[in-house]
Amino acid sequence: MAKEINNDTIAKFENDLNNHPVFNVASHAAQENGIYKASQNLQTKIDLDPTFSIEIDTGKPADQKRSGRCWMFSALNTMRHPLQKKFKLKDFELSQNYTNFWDKFEKSNWFFENVIATADKDLGDRKVSFLFTTPQQDGGQWLVIYGAGGLGNLGVQWAKNVFKAHVIAVDISDEKLQAVKEAGADMVINSAKVDPAKEIQDKIGGAQAAVVTATAAICYDQALASVRAAGKVVAISLPKGNIDVPIAKTVLDGIEIVSSLVGTRQDLAEAFELTAEGAINPIVHTRKLSEINDIVDEMKNGKIVGRMVVDFTNGAN
Repeated sequence: MAKEINNDTIAKFENDLNNHPVFNVASHAAQENGIYKASQNLQTKIDLDPTFSIEIDTGKPADQKRSGRCWMFSALNTMRHPLQKKFKLKDFELSQNYTNFWDKFEKSNWFFENVIATADKDLGDRKVSFLFTTPQQDGGQWLVIYGAGGLGNLGVQWAKNVFKAHVIAVDISDEKLQAVKEAGADMVINSAKVDPAKEIQDKIGGAQAAVVTATAAICYDQALASVRAAGKVVAISLPKGNIDVPIAKTVLDGIEIVSSLVGTRQDLAEAFELTAEGAINPIVHTRKLSEINDIVDEMKNGKIVGRMVVDFTNGAN
């Protein structure tokens, strides 16, 4: 028979939990280290056997040294193994310069073909601007977007669907991160749980660019720390107060900091066109004017995923 859950029942649950012998230890561990680390089973790491039944004699590894050619080095490192074995070679490398030349050659051809294809467009056209700004861009470049709200979600879609970049989204809301993951983000990071800059540096060696749409000042610190040498940080949001810029790292690593306020009419026309074609899919919720206070509260508490549009057609109803 079903039993009613009332205040007495809830109070009993709370009392039982507080009196549980491991509750305090478990809660302190989770609060201090996060639920993920606190719940890890160290015995599985101890039981994991790091030995291999088959080991390949790879020789000295060829290192790309963050030159943006990881795909090329990975392929050539794999291809050289049978050649080393067949010809009994040691520390043999296939030429990365040779393949790099033809990669640049093909990219140059791609650039000129697109210049011809867009010859009838204005210089302010977004695609033309992109072509002349990064004529030799690497399709494997990484962009990190700080803030996964309405603007950040659109940024992920533009970067992924229009500019074909690999995208990382950073936010403190799992709900917003899930939304940008569904929008195409390759990686999502909850900065309330881990250091996003360290995570990005450890996993991909730093991003080529970071865009900050979140208003928290710490996001700028994290953005500067998450880009690699010669990277770019784009400031969009307006945080309260000032931010600290690590001058030594910025100068020595050649990091560029730029700002972006508004786009052009051409940008707006292209945004409408891409949305109509389905390349960009804004998350929009329509609300009544009578809900305006609720919307403001939700916005202050970071609860809004996407954009809210107030419908004035029916007055306050």
